[in-house]
Amino acid sequence: MSRYGISRFAARWILDRLRDDGLIETRCGSGSRAIGESGPIWSRPPDGLTGAAHIEQTIRLRIAQGTYPVGGTLPSIDTLAVEFSFARCTVATALRPLRRDGLIEFRRGLGTFVLARDVDRTRVER
Repeated sequence: MSRYGISRFAARWILDRLRDDGLIETRCGSGSRAIGESGPIWSRPPDGLTGAAHIEQTIRLRIAQGTYPVGGTLPSIDTLAVEFSFARCTVATALRPLRRDGLIEFRRGLGTFVLARDVDRTRVER
C-alpha cells in the first residue's frame, strides 16, 4: 500500500467501510469488486478458468519460459495479488499445486523460490 501512501491497516479499514456500506463485495477466489445496479461486478479470467487456476497456469508458464529463473524468487503474494487483481488467499491457493509439483519452495521470511523449470524434470530428480 506504500504505493498510495497509506498503511495496510488504513486500506483494510477503508475496504471494511466500503463493504459495510454495500459498495463492494469480497469473495475468496474473486477478490473485491464494486457492486453495480444489477449486483456485484465480477471479472472473469480468460478461458473460463477459476482465478486460482488462471494464476497457477500463468506462473507455471513464466517458470517454464524463464521469466522466473531457477534459484530466483517469485514476486510476493501481495505483489501477485495486485498484478492479477485477486485476493491474497486466491494467490496462495494458486501456489499450492506448484509447490506440490516441486516447482517452487516457500522459505519463511525469505520468499518463494523457483526449484525447477518443469514438472517432468522435478519428477526425474526425486
